[in-house]
Amino acid sequence: MTLTIDNLDGNGPVDYSAALSADQPPKIARVLNQPSICSGVLEVGLLPVPARRGRVVVTAANGTVLFTGYLAIEPTGVYAGVCSTGPVYRYAFSAGQRRVAAG
Repeated sequence: MTLTIDNLDGNGPVDYSAALSADQPPKIARVLNQPSICSGVLEVGLLPVPARRGRVVVTAANGTVLFTGYLAIEPTGVYAGVCSTGPVYRYAFSAGQRRVAAG
């Protein structure tokens, strides 16, 4: 699974696949007549913290697109402990699809 997020900072999509938490893999929730939601936890390390309105794309290993959407809010920092450089945070994110009005 590949997770890319375009933070709309001019650098294009950034691959966050290696930053996905192993103990809380991403989940894609689909409900009839509702926008899909993708949520998960990132251990960003040296990567930038994803920005609000960032475009999220999740693809399978064979290239099939599983989810596309946007971060409605900034990821929430969750204290994970301390290391030699200071406190360490994990970031819980939730991305949703835009709802298109029927017309």
